[in-house]
Amino acid sequence: MFVATLLIHAAMLGFMVFFVAVISPSALKALDMPSASKFLRYVFPRIFAFGFVVATAATFTAFLAPPSPARLISLTSALFFLVNWLVLTPKINTQRDLMLAGDAAAPAAQAAKSRFGRLHGLSVGLYLLQMGGSAAVILLLYPTLG
Repeated sequence: MFVATLLIHAAMLGFMVFFVAVISPSALKALDMPSASKFLRYVFPRIFAFGFVVATAATFTAFLAPPSPARLISLTSALFFLVNWLVLTPKINTQRDLMLAGDAAAPAAQAAKSRFGRLHGLSVGLYLLQMGGSAAVILLLYPTLG
């Protein structure tokens, strides 16, 4: 089962890097801001839902294999996808809407901008930790295949 866990984490890291390096920058470059925003709002929850399914599969395979840190890393990654999908993304979208509604210099818009920044930073931080976790699983498990 180490092979399955390793392959799932490799695929997960691949789709995460592809999204960050190709999809998001392409949307921001090729589309006007309202269209890019609409597209990314549509895609982010689906990326997080897909990631949750993939990380959950990695968790199951890790628990079927001999004990290793891959168990905790996979489970944590699944939970982080769930938090990003169901908790942070809706809150980030709400704050973004508040930022764009009315006068950008108004105190309410400034407060929303601050909350948006903190929530977005947390979301990005969780995503980066997941990428690092998948890289760690790959580095930990690959030598065991010999």
